[in-house]
Amino acid sequence: MPSSTQARVAGASSTETSKARSGALVRALSAVGQRSLTFYLFQSLLLAPLMADWGLGLGVHLGTTAAVAIAIVVWLLSLPIAAWMDSRNLRGPAEMLLRRLTYGRLDPPRPR
Repeated sequence: MPSSTQARVAGASSTETSKARSGALVRALSAVGQRSLTFYLFQSLLLAPLMADWGLGLGVHLGTTAAVAIAIVVWLLSLPIAAWMDSRNLRGPAEMLLRRLTYGRLDPPRPR
């Protein structure tokens, strides 16, 4: 039978793992938000050809649940891409273009 100390240590490591996972999720969500225009376009470029009549036309044949499931999968695909971009301190391409058009010059890299 495990001692109460062992149970507390196991519970603490489980809590730390849970906090690390939730921290990674929060960072990924934040990374998508910091590149919101890029990921709006990314999701649109994936979903429009899948759902529209001019593409695969799945929108006509799918029910609401299936369409929402596809949208969630596309959104979930955004998370690791945004986290990767954030880990390399990269802006989204759409944000870089918008800044270039707005300010007329290349945007300096973000400080870490």
